[in-house]
Amino acid sequence: MGNFAKVSKGEEILQTAVPLIEQIDELFFGKLDNNEEQFKHFLVRLNKE
Repeated sequence: MGNFAKVSKGEEILQTAVPLIEQIDELFFGKLDNNEEQFKHFLVRLNKE
């Protein structure tokens, strides 16, 4: 159970970033919904940083 609370830095960034990306996506009229590959590309790049 103690290990469950341990989160990698990448996962921590994604937990913060994904809701922000979704908000930005809504502001820009859901353009990322039309380009899921681009969205995945951004997530991969965020996870690497």
